[in-house]
Amino acid sequence: MAVGSILLNYDDDRLVPMYGFGAKPRFPNLSSKQTQHCFSLTGDSSNANAHDMQGMMDVYQIAL
Repeated sequence: MAVGSILLNYDDDRLVPMYGFGAKPRFPNLSSKQTQHCFSLTGDSSNANAHDMQGMMDVYQIAL
């Protein structure tokens, strides 16, 4: 939350792109049997954005 709050101070639209690195994503709309080097944590390959602090925390919770 500390890093997120600092990022949001410099972001006018308060949309933060959230990516995972080095894992096998298993989302309903984004899944892979091979390790992906970079993927959207939202599970939507066309939209990696989370809105505001609560959105970032929700994305992390869903991704885990």
